[in-house]
Amino acid sequence: MKKILIVFTIISLFLTGCSLGGDNTKESGKISIVATIFPQYDLARAVAGDKADIILLIKPGNEAHSYDPTPKEAAAISGADLFICTGSESEGWVEAVADSAGLSREKWLTLFSLCGVSETEHGHGHGHGHDLDEHVWTSPLNAVLITEGIRDRLSEIDPENKDYYYANAEKYVNELKKLDAEIEEIVENGKRKTVVFGDRFPARYFAERYSLSYLSAIPGCSADSEASSSDIAAVIEKVKAEEIPVVFYIEFSNGKTADIITEATGAKKLLFHSLHNVSMEDFENGKTYVDIMKTNRDNLKEALS
Repeated sequence: MKKILIVFTIISLFLTGCSLGGDNTKESGKISIVATIFPQYDLARAVAGDKADIILLIKPGNEAHSYDPTPKEAAAISGADLFICTGSESEGWVEAVADSAGLSREKWLTLFSLCGVSETEHGHGHGHGHDLDEHVWTSPLNAVLITEGIRDRLSEIDPENKDYYYANAEKYVNELKKLDAEIEEIVENGKRKTVVFGDRFPARYFAERYSLSYLSAIPGCSADSEASSSDIAAVIEKVKAEEIPVVFYIEFSNGKTADIITEATGAKKLLFHSLHNVSMEDFENGKTYVDIMKTNRDNLKEALS
């Protein structure tokens, strides 16, 4: 019902000639970019620099999986020169809202398309079921593809500043590749090749990039998933048997399942940040994708020791 009301409101705005956010480019003379979540927002601002006004739809600290756009945010989408979304099921509202707003598909850019992933191909198994993982950006090499894709699209929209976008992208890509090499070295020198999550598991693409095995207490990465007693028992047995030193939890989690496992095994609880969203504090402090992934890098080193 909420989505229907949003669509109706957008249509009303167009009929009355009103705009709640679609004229940013006209007022500032800059490209207008709308990004649904933090990863594409951060990579877009790294490339666009001061040449674009960038709107982050899902605000810091909010749960991304249950988001519905407000009429004002939907209107901002309608006026975007570039709309960057994930392309996944969790953003099921995107197509209806964008179509109702008359946003041309030519202005869309999806992370799935940039990373060569289709909706039917991004499932993963955990040993206890099958689920979908949309967190393609957890692989730094996928982040490289996304950065380069944003660079190319901005260069098409604003060819006068093509050299600027290419220079910014090159700088950030170098940081991403350096980070990737550092993580690869940690994995190569690690005592083990298994990571354990006492939580949901949003790191399939990270694990695949570095050929890591993984076990999670909660099947999949859906916010609605819960751990069963048998799943928790299996993780506890694995941690004890292999003397695994670290059990991960993810951002915005209450960490209770990880606490149960660490209390039973003596393992240490550490954060693995999926970057689906960031806290308001991190956002206001200017934390970037690379900053947060460096913390994941350091925690991974401890987990593989």
